Amino acid sequence: MINLVDQALAEDMVKTAGEWPYEIDEFEMVGLETAPSDLVKPPRVANAPIAMEAKLAQLIPIPDSTSALVLARVERFHIRQDLMLPKGTVDPVKFDPVARLASADYTTLGTILTILRPEV
Repeated sequence: MINLVDQALAEDMVKTAGEWPYEIDEFEMVGLETAPSDLVKPPRVANAPIAMEAKLAQLIPIPDSTSALVLARVERFHIRQDLMLPKGTVDPVKFDPVARLASADYTTLGTILTILRPEV
């Protein structure tokens, strides 16, 4: 399960990222409402603007580290209806996503540039 968060959920997202004991339910601890997934076992964050049900495709260990590159196949998208634009894309302004940079640093979209391709 991949939950994409907006600024409204950013603080709660970070709270769930602690090294909590196995018996701790991070969703419950933070007060996040869950919703059942359709095709995968883990639930999704009910208030996440976008959630993707994904299945592991490949796990690639990173040499000399404890990390791995995770490749997943998205099986189902859950996108909040008010985010959708007429051509089936997501309105980035309404979405208001948060992205992780490094350590405790995150970023938002900032200025959005719309540059149309030439019609040929």
